[in-house]
Amino acid sequence: MPANGADISKTGVGGKSPVHVVPASDRVDVLQVLISAGADPLARDTDGRSVSMHGVANRSADVVNYLLAKNAFYVREADDTAQTPLIVAMVLSSKAIVNVLLERGLSKPGILSAQDYEGKTALARAASLDFVDIVRKLVDNGADPRIVDCPGRSPLY
Repeated sequence: MPANGADISKTGVGGKSPVHVVPASDRVDVLQVLISAGADPLARDTDGRSVSMHGVANRSADVVNYLLAKNAFYVREADDTAQTPLIVAMVLSSKAIVNVLLERGLSKPGILSAQDYEGKTALARAASLDFVDIVRKLVDNGADPRIVDCPGRSPLY
């Protein structure tokens, strides 16, 4: 607890601590201060979401970049619908976040092959959005275009 008595790990509305709220405002400077004061960048809120997932969900490329640089990112994280950070970024049509994730090492086959509650991969999501540049990047990084979703459709469908 800092000298002024503020509790930086205390949860508030929705079970979120200050580090979970910061990504919504895209304030990396505030996140840096919180972490340097002892806030846990790997902490999860009461819904099980990490700070990094909040960064992805809030389309904050700066926060995501910062957390990746600090190794404060669960690369195999998945929310309650089995969506990984890469899939969440695709669902939100956030090419910037997808690019950051791929450039910073979330391009291992196991991560690229992760399937959500519908059996869809990041590649399937990118293909359905006609994001040809992202489809190309995903395939170039090893995403498997043969993985089928629950109805049996591949990204080629």
